[in-house]
Amino acid sequence: YGTAGAALRHVAAFFGGLQGKPSKRSAFNTVDIYNNSTDTWSATSLPSPPRGLGAATAAGDLLIFAGGRNADKGDFAHVDMYNIVTEKWTSAMLSAGRHGIAAVSVGTLALFAGGGTSYKCQQSCNIDDVQSDVVDIFDSATSSWSIASLSEARSFAAGVAHGSRAFFGGGDISEGPYTSKRVDIFNSVTGAWSISEFSRGV
Repeated sequence: YGTAGAALRHVAAFFGGLQGKPSKRSAFNTVDIYNNSTDTWSATSLPSPPRGLGAATAAGDLLIFAGGRNADKGDFAHVDMYNIVTEKWTSAMLSAGRHGIAAVSVGTLALFAGGGTSYKCQQSCNIDDVQSDVVDIFDSATSSWSIASLSEARSFAAGVAHGSRAFFGGGDISEGPYTSKRVDIFNSVTGAWSISEFSRGV
């Protein structure tokens, strides 16, 4: 579980993942790639550490896998980018390691929003993660990174693109009711953010 998938033109890729019970969990660095032009599968490996619960999207000629955590709940900031034209990997880093990120692409931009860092309770507690409000933004046209912020820190939000806008809705928050109804909306034309809400927290 925790495999992330993304598609770009004739290629679909499925990155990493976790397997097993919490006491015997293992992480994978396998990348399974399907080529629709030839109706064939191939496999390769991530250039960075094995992990699951990362986020994947596509921008430019790149399939991008970012963040995630390993079997010991260690969070990663690694970003692995696979060029479907050259079939080569390049690497980068998020501003902070986290899992449960929402990934959305609009135009030349890939946005990696929110996420959580594993929180190890010494006693009984109500949260599993410490949520983040960070949005790491990669511009495939310039190969540059920038940072923005969600209006509310959360992990496992839903991300979707529509037209020139990226939407990040819902997700886990650290305080009751523990689910968010907030929707952060990014306009890739103006670079502006706006806020809306779902009818309920999800």
